Amino acid sequence: MFKVRLTGINRVKARLADGTRVEYHSIRGAKDSRFWKSTDTIKIGSPEYLAAYQGAKRPSTDGDTFGKLIIDYLDSGEFRKLAPRTKADYRRWIDHIRDRFASAPLAVFENPKVRQAALKWRDQWNGKNAEYAWTVLRRIVSWAVDRGKIGNHYLRGGGGLYKSDRADIIWTEQEIVTIGQEAPSYISRALRAAAETGLRPGDLIRLSKNHILTTPNGRRIQIRTNKKNRMASIPVTQKMAEIIDSAPGLIILTNSRGLTWTEGALSKAVTRARRAANLREELRLYDARGSAATRLLFAGATLSELAVYMGWSPKTAAEMIEKYAALDPAMADSVLVKLTRLEDKT
Repeated sequence: MFKVRLTGINRVKARLADGTRVEYHSIRGAKDSRFWKSTDTIKIGSPEYLAAYQGAKRPSTDGDTFGKLIIDYLDSGEFRKLAPRTKADYRRWIDHIRDRFASAPLAVFENPKVRQAALKWRDQWNGKNAEYAWTVLRRIVSWAVDRGKIGNHYLRGGGGLYKSDRADIIWTEQEIVTIGQEAPSYISRALRAAAETGLRPGDLIRLSKNHILTTPNGRRIQIRTNKKNRMASIPVTQKMAEIIDSAPGLIILTNSRGLTWTEGALSKAVTRARRAANLREELRLYDARGSAATRLLFAGATLSELAVYMGWSPKTAAEMIEKYAALDPAMADSVLVKLTRLEDKT
């Protein structure tokens, strides 16, 4: 009995969407060469492990597999243009897709029966995870169909498993004030900025004084948003003006060390502050967008501007602001009066 020394193995540890910790082995420097993961039944050092290693070391001559298609998609301009957070989320699910479909010839995806196999694979997850798994797989197939690599698209539809309706969840003014009283200023400033601008966390963290413009009607924030790549023009409220003017550097929101936040760190910091203040468990930083709609209305935004910025129709904008106002008693009467005046003018 002797040990075989294997070289060039890249070992990566990760956490799956369900929280399970796994380790992957691949050939260092070789794309799409993963040959083992810790949830496999194959033991490290076994003949099966050695065979898998040697097979991964040999370059593949079959370019018509879904695994090769995945490599091409990851190298494509369509994938590269995605936001960093979206890329990271896609990569996690692409690992699952590789596990199931990497060795499948592309001809498999020309067969209508592939839909049933794909749906069965999707259904091993629940709710939002199942929908995201399907979304990523379908996006790759759509990309391949558009470029003539696959002739037919049998994975259209099939989503919609998870319905998230957070329209009834917003930060009230009192809850924002509570965070301001109990949390460190670098956290409370970020929450207040989210509630005054409606910017998503990924845009908040890069907001700088270069994004602030002075117009005849007051200052406005002009920033191209990450998610929709759309130029947003947001009136600067009085409270947001105080945050901007008190920022010591170019970047308006920074962490405890004066450094730029990451999106995940900022969201988690607000969650920790919310728990420490014993506020509602369902509140997230993202929910400040609803609070912002009412404040931007006061700051001079029209219903049409809010509709464009929030991704609503003008009719929906009026309905949503009315709903948000009802959820925050401190703002209800004054918001509804202003909303009525705007609607009377249209």
